[in-house]
Amino acid sequence: MSRGNLIALLLLVGLGAFFYLHDIKGHKEKTERETLEKRFFPKLEKKEVASVKVERLSAPAFTHEFSKQNGVWVLQGTQPMVMRTATFGQSVKALVEVQKADEVGDKAADFGLDKPTFKLTLKDKSGKENSLLLGAKTPDDSTYYAQTAPGQPISTLANSPNDLLETVVDSLREQSPLVFEPSTANKIILEPAKGQPIELALAKPREDSGTEDDSDDGMEIQDLSEEWKIVRPNPLQADSAKVRDLLFNWRSVKLGRFMKADEKVAFDPLTLKLTVYVDRQSQPFVLEVGQMVPGKPGLYYARRTPPSEPMVLEIQNFSMLEPKVESLEQRHLYVFEPEDAARLEASVDGLKIEATKGEENWDVSAPKVAKDKQEGQKTAASDLVWELKNLEWASKPDPKSVGEWKERASLEVWDKEKKSLGKVSLGQPGPNKTGAYVRDAAGTIYLTEKDPYQRWVDIKVRLEGKGPATTPTPAPQPFVLPGKP
Repeated sequence: MSRGNLIALLLLVGLGAFFYLHDIKGHKEKTERETLEKRFFPKLEKKEVASVKVERLSAPAFTHEFSKQNGVWVLQGTQPMVMRTATFGQSVKALVEVQKADEVGDKAADFGLDKPTFKLTLKDKSGKENSLLLGAKTPDDSTYYAQTAPGQPISTLANSPNDLLETVVDSLREQSPLVFEPSTANKIILEPAKGQPIELALAKPREDSGTEDDSDDGMEIQDLSEEWKIVRPNPLQADSAKVRDLLFNWRSVKLGRFMKADEKVAFDPLTLKLTVYVDRQSQPFVLEVGQMVPGKPGLYYARRTPPSEPMVLEIQNFSMLEPKVESLEQRHLYVFEPEDAARLEASVDGLKIEATKGEENWDVSAPKVAKDKQEGQKTAASDLVWELKNLEWASKPDPKSVGEWKERASLEVWDKEKKSLGKVSLGQPGPNKTGAYVRDAAGTIYLTEKDPYQRWVDIKVRLEGKGPATTPTPAPQPFVLPGKP
């Protein structure tokens, strides 16, 4: 490269850096600075807020004081109420970042600020208070006139925190029996009325980033690589997916109604006590499920703490009230992530199946089908991988009791490094045609609870370019009361 070309190149790089720093990065920083200057509380961030007080000073007067306790927002009072983390967190964020729209003057009486309608107070973790007075509504009834204190400039609000100004805040109340984010759980204790207590814990503690999450998403997806263990009644490896399902199933239980603190009901003896320890919080969250509401099958008295909130829950899945170790134990023949699969070979009902995975979809090399059937093949190949992933054993029978092995199908899956993720031989049905015998790569024989053969045949039919686009979902099991056959 000539000296002239080198100088031209350096000038070009320099101009590019100047353009980035001045026009792009500089513009972004300028916009952020201007936005911050428009805020009523430019030095306050949401994660620093420890409490929020909303006072209506005109009739009908009320005072709502919310504080963050044990990681959740609680409305204080004679009967404290937990607010929905995500919803209330966004309300606090909006209040912290509320901006001035137009400055209108300094005569408080002209804008209803000689006798304010509301006083909003944000207290940070150090105890410092940040207040905002709201006067009359603007002529178009869309927002309020506001000032941070008497004598300060008066502006209209760019956005009004209307949900915090309501007399009743039931719409902000947490409706789920679990008030914490399930992905923060690190220890779970289940104490059913029938059976032994079950304790589960993370096999390895999470790494603490040292910073608080400011998103308040409330239902973030858990780290799928996290491993759980059963601590008691016997040390066992837990199925992490089932532990996640346990918490999300309870999170999804429908609220019947909140009860008054002085209602006389039959909580004891408890049907189930669920205790969950979460990251960063000193107190565990506890859900106590009491007795069934008389004459109301499926409705149970319950209370969650802290704080203590009695409620009625609609519980349709009664197995949640009688948890078993077997339902939480790791019983998958192979543990892997389906997205790691890169190649598969199978034989189902005499049909040889071969497929490899590209960047996004599966490419089936055998059997060959017409071009318009190839999309269905891709989905069917993916379903075969999931069949291996979901294969669980119910028991480990004595090989001598199995008799002569009668293979009906086989399946093996590899990753990109040509490492086998799992290999199985599907043998004959189990005793009385219950379940099926399966043999893994090491030659160990298991008995599954359900026979997967028909699902595999349905997938095989789709791989041949026949049948429906997807394998039919098994029919739901009948609803029965607990303890009933």
